[in-house]
Amino acid sequence: MNGIEEGRQLITLNPGGTQTVTFEVKEGTAGTYSVDVNGVTGSFVVQAKPAASPTPTQTPPVTPSKPVTFNWLFAGIAVVAVVLIAVIVVWTRSRRKLS
Repeated sequence: MNGIEEGRQLITLNPGGTQTVTFEVKEGTAGTYSVDVNGVTGSFVVQAKPAASPTPTQTPPVTPSKPVTFNWLFAGIAVVAVVLIAVIVVWTRSRRKLS
């Protein structure tokens, strides 16, 4: 094979006789190999092993974000406090002017 003897079998045939002779060759390198058996030539092709397809990565699940809530109680207390402070300031100033 490719000019190098890989195997040999000696057989004896009667005139007009036939016999099947089998040779097994294992090649691990991709390429075309030529074969010559007593002047009868041929070839075979070893194909490269297909590349493994990449393993798909799993997308992590989307976790819904917590909805934004508005604390109306806190807002109401804050508004009342601001109004109350404004009323006290105005009332205090008006009493000073009267005195």
